[in-house]
Amino acid sequence: MLEAGEIDAYYGARRPEALDNGENVARLFPNYRELEKAYYRKTGFHPIMHTVVMREELFQEHPWVAESLYKACEASKEWAIKQMKFSGAQKLMLPWLYDEIAEMEALMGKNAWAYGIEANRPILEAFMQYLVDQHFLEKPSPIDDLFTPIISWSE
Repeated sequence: MLEAGEIDAYYGARRPEALDNGENVARLFPNYRELEKAYYRKTGFHPIMHTVVMREELFQEHPWVAESLYKACEASKEWAIKQMKFSGAQKLMLPWLYDEIAEMEALMGKNAWAYGIEANRPILEAFMQYLVDQHFLEKPSPIDDLFTPIISWSE
């Protein structure tokens, strides 16, 4: 649709194929990588990609499930990062993969995909303010009221 001129712009998670092989499609910001890095340096914000949601009834009945899910997600992330960094046999055919990983960690630290409320509090509070500024909400809600607290059930 972009290539055919049926729509003027696209904003989404998937990269349009026409960006690589079309004649009429270009990025709005050709230097997007430099701009994204500058934005990260300025704000410390790396877009939140997903949230895990559970029914309140489930939490009320089995409150330990929230912490177990959190721990499982953390373990999964650690495994994925370890696999990404494994240099014995590259899983991806990217010639500068390890340099890209090193550059990412130099900018964003070892935890670019931070989980949990505290690690994401600044971006969550900014998002809440954006919702108020854009009149989606009348007033901000406390961030802690929106998420289940993680309590150590092993204590």
